[in-house]
Amino acid sequence: YKSATAEKVKKAATLLRDFNWMSKQLYVEMANEDGLNFALAENGILMLYNSTHGEEEEQEVAAEANKLGIKARHITAAELQALEPDFKINAKGAIHYPGDAHLSPALLMTEMKERLAQEGVHFMGGVEVKSFHKKKGKINGVETSNGLYRADTFVVCGGSWTPTFARDLSLRLPIQAGKGYSFTLKNALPNLKHPAILTEAKIAVTPMQSDL
Repeated sequence: YKSATAEKVKKAATLLRDFNWMSKQLYVEMANEDGLNFALAENGILMLYNSTHGEEEEQEVAAEANKLGIKARHITAAELQALEPDFKINAKGAIHYPGDAHLSPALLMTEMKERLAQEGVHFMGGVEVKSFHKKKGKINGVETSNGLYRADTFVVCGGSWTPTFARDLSLRLPIQAGKGYSFTLKNALPNLKHPAILTEAKIAVTPMQSDL
């Protein structure tokens, strides 16, 4: 809450932009150079609005994006309809970010796990981490429901459970779980050509190959 100031948002903007650009480039490299197939599509994203207030907000965000070098263009309802000819679009207009991309997370995880296993990574499913063994300020082992594992390096990435692990290591990581709902329409044909966010409704709609 204390960090939510205009000054800090401005300071973080270029860093967040660079993180996102770097992230996208790495996904492109994984798809092209490493040959991983996770349905990466560089079709951009559409921010749809259906009210005057929504339009003003999205125009303001788009102006800031363009200042940062992130291409954003306003499109009319007619132009929006032309981008998605298979559907009747009920929106006043949209902002199109052509540089964005999307992928299928399930495919990505499957492909990465298979590739890592080929490279010699061993996965242990259904194993609970109970505690860490420490010596001279460093972790040298992890106690699990499957026994003790020793290693030179440990990476803790437990999602919203990470603060619980971090507390045992005297680290404070302010991560909080989020909540949302999703459903998938299988073989939704015809499908959208672009992922979209319905800004007033706070709903994201993403085509993932034949699913939506």
